[in-house]
Amino acid sequence: MTDQPQDAGDQLAASTSDASLRRTEARSAEIEARIAIDPSPFRVMTGDRPTGNLHLGHYFGSLANRVRLQDAGVEVDPVEPTVPSDVTEFLKMRH
Repeated sequence: MTDQPQDAGDQLAASTSDASLRRTEARSAEIEARIAIDPSPFRVMTGDRPTGNLHLGHYFGSLANRVRLQDAGVEVDPVEPTVPSDVTEFLKMRH
């Protein structure tokens, strides 16, 4: 397989993505450092909506990180969204 040269648009997209990832990682490190000093200003509101049995995707997707944050002293609220999953019910609420 031969590497194809990227056009300018692909190069810009790649550099923008890399820069965005670096900014995100830096911001995450900053927040983690603040949590280590004083977790009390932080609160996680999950907005989870139960849709079935838990599986490994839930664990690796978000539960492990929530438990880690909760163990660090961050308040974690598993609140359900107020918008009903049934669109018909949502439309009735609007009127």
